[in-house]
Amino acid sequence: MVAPVVSNGLKARREKGWAMRRVSIRPVRRALVGLLAIVATACGSTAGPAATAVSTAAAAIRTADATATASALIPALAAQPSATSVQLGSPCTTQGATTDGPGGARLFCATAPDGRMQWVFGNQGPQTQGGNQGPQSQGGGSGGTGGSGSHPIVPTGPVIDTLPFDLASVTQISKYRSCAGHDYSGQDTDFKSETLRSMKHYIYTRGEASLKLSAPFDGVIAWIVPEFAGSANTGFRVVVEKSDGAGGLWDVVFMHVEPLPGMAVGTSLRAGQQFANTSAPRLNWDFGLLWIRPGLGQQDPRKFGGLIFESPLLRLSPAVAAQFAARGVTPDSIILSAAARDASPCVVYEVRDNVTYFQSGPADVVTLR
Repeated sequence: MVAPVVSNGLKARREKGWAMRRVSIRPVRRALVGLLAIVATACGSTAGPAATAVSTAAAAIRTADATATASALIPALAAQPSATSVQLGSPCTTQGATTDGPGGARLFCATAPDGRMQWVFGNQGPQTQGGNQGPQSQGGGSGGTGGSGSHPIVPTGPVIDTLPFDLASVTQISKYRSCAGHDYSGQDTDFKSETLRSMKHYIYTRGEASLKLSAPFDGVIAWIVPEFAGSANTGFRVVVEKSDGAGGLWDVVFMHVEPLPGMAVGTSLRAGQQFANTSAPRLNWDFGLLWIRPGLGQQDPRKFGGLIFESPLLRLSPAVAAQFAARGVTPDSIILSAAARDASPCVVYEVRDNVTYFQSGPADVVTLR
């Protein structure tokens, strides 16, 4: 961005009839060479038109006569494209298009409530219906749960053995793939990449009450990490983990919670043992389920590369499923299909701290009876 500004300044001076004076630039020349070295590093590559232009300009400066004018050197930079990435919230034109954002983050083109198209942040790479080329994609062939290629087989059967919280204190639960809250998405159990949706469940409680949280199975505390900053009572993200019996891992992720004293990474838990309380006062907290394929080992729950997203409410033991069904929460009522969400995309209303927030409504939750 420096070169166009300087170039525009020179143009303005010429338009006002100001003549460029020939000056000795030996000291300035050395400074410019150093600056261009920094620019080359920022480009992140030694190849391509931008890097080539920087090298050319630097060479010109090094070999320039001591009385060369600055105006003779500026065009070499001004003519080159800017290496600045697209910014969050800036306008875009094609729904679903992708581009690189700040720090190499993948941005998606989405429609805001006022109808404007803007670049928003997503957790995963570009959405595709045939699977992406991220950590899970392994090539062609057959196998896996709805997957293709040498995808590992996602284990079937229940994961949640005991009810992890008291349903009597719960008023609503958000649907899987809802537009509640913010983007929380990744690869599904068909090894297809999904984005701009909430692939977890928000739990809404009566009067912002704190709930006791119990281990959903015999397992271990794998992670305790702070939640994102920027709002009050965010608490911690706690992961309770167990083996899937086939070399992989199941992670139940509890978000916005407060671990009990003495709980730490590596603490073993028995099914039904309390390990935390939800952060309070808060209108809601949330939980999700992740599968880690064999060979990956423990993964940071705040980073989604290499993880498979699943609804914990699809992996309930019969006894726990009956308790949810008694309150009106069944797979038919709580799960929104990927196709249904694709046909009715979430509407983005804000991008803050690299998090994409959605406009939500009554259709995003199930009210417990």
